[in-house]
Amino acid sequence: PYNGGITTFLYKFNASGELQYIKPIGVNFYPLNLQVGENDNLYLLGALWGGSTLIVDGVTINGIANRNYILKFDPSGSLLWNVPNNVSFGGYASACMLQYHNNHIYFQTGNLSVSKLDINGQYVSTLTADAFIPSTAINGIHFKGSGVFSNGDMLFTAVSRGTLTYGSTTLNPVLETGSVPLLMLRTNESLTFQLATYVNGVGDPAENFIPVTIGNDDGIYLGVEVNSTLIAGSDTIINPVPGTTNYTDGILKLDEAGTPVWLKSVTTNAHAWSVL
Repeated sequence: PYNGGITTFLYKFNASGELQYIKPIGVNFYPLNLQVGENDNLYLLGALWGGSTLIVDGVTINGIANRNYILKFDPSGSLLWNVPNNVSFGGYASACMLQYHNNHIYFQTGNLSVSKLDINGQYVSTLTADAFIPSTAINGIHFKGSGVFSNGDMLFTAVSRGTLTYGSTTLNPVLETGSVPLLMLRTNESLTFQLATYVNGVGDPAENFIPVTIGNDDGIYLGVEVNSTLIAGSDTIINPVPGTTNYTDGILKLDEAGTPVWLKSVTTNAHAWSVL
């Protein structure tokens, strides 16, 4: 490990479970997400937090403190390039979304922006919200999940504490103690806006991912923490003791337009932190 902070270790195994390599990444580098891309190349999203020294497998790079980085590795573990985002967030894991699709990489690049990069690390396009009026001191949206629809459209999910506008679409949050709206944002592959909606009345995933997946039916499946009352179709979950730490967990299905379809509670104290 590198002295002075958190070291990330990147491990690769073959199909028989035999170790191929270990790559240390520091100094104070937090791993956030991982995607396998074209020709078995690897994309790692992490946060360089508290300092500007980025060391990858013993090679020092002059980095930018408090930025999220995408690192690209070839199949042997050699670093090909690194790309930082251009904004400092309020926490090292506040923007942990990374999506590889059709020879491109998507990740958050600003308080209100998500960008598309090509496999050489060059920016192709960016979508930025047109307006955001925060309801708290947090002045941005934090993308924490993603998926791909069958027609190639993209889904990006985020935590948002404010009135958010994309073109003629304005989303107004329902504000409750201990809850935060979850943004469901749909674009095409070029990041042209398609639609957006809020899921209100659920708990804040904090530093965790928003557990989301898109099914074969193009339905959106979410793991949620219900803080008060959540209704989907004929299903309702009521939290008997709403608060900042007490949640009833469930699985929520939305259709591809973001309309709630059904909602099923899970066992008490079982957190739906991943959905497949």
